[in-house]
Parts: sequence; C-alpha cells; structure tokens
Amino acid sequence: MSSASKNHSSKSGEYDADLDDWTPVYSTACFDPARPQVRLVGLISNDRRQRFPDGRSVCTSTVRSSPSAIAEGAIVRTDNTRYRLLKRSTRIAFVTD
Repeated sequence: MSSASKNHSSKSGEYDADLDDWTPVYSTACFDPARPQVRLVGLISNDRRQRFPDGRSVCTSTVRSSPSAIAEGAIVRTDNTRYRLLKRSTRIAFVTD
C-alpha cells in the first residue's frame, strides 16, 4: 500500500482527510422527509487519496455516522470517506429541498 493511500490514525480511529470550516447541510428531498439526509460543506485538507488539493471547498456525500457524532474533533463516515472534523464554521447550517 502506498503512503498516499494509508489512513491517518488518531485516538478516535482512522480517517481519510480533514474537514475545516464545516457546516451541516440538511436535505429533505429524500424518501423520508422526517429523516433528512445530512451532508457537510467545508474545506478539505490532508486528503490521503489525493482527490482534492488542500483548501478546496467540498460537499460530502451523505453522512452515515450518527447525527450526534457530528462535532469538532469527531471522525464521521460518509458514503465514501472518513473525515476528521476540525473547527466548525460560524455559518448557519442550511436545508435544501
């Protein structure tokens, strides 16, 4: 395995990239509007898969971790990636249809 494809390690587990200045995006355009899908928008860095350069703004795929796990310092899993969440944005979370 190349060093670019290895995961970062931390006390909380392994992760693929850092997400800074992040905020949740709640989508009600799903099969069950009572359970909105959650994505995160933020600035990616240390992407071990080298998909994005540091500082690129990204919108993640749907978060698969528990909503209560979305917090600074946590590691959250999406459909494709595990992110370590750095500082939360001062922007307000928003909802899309």
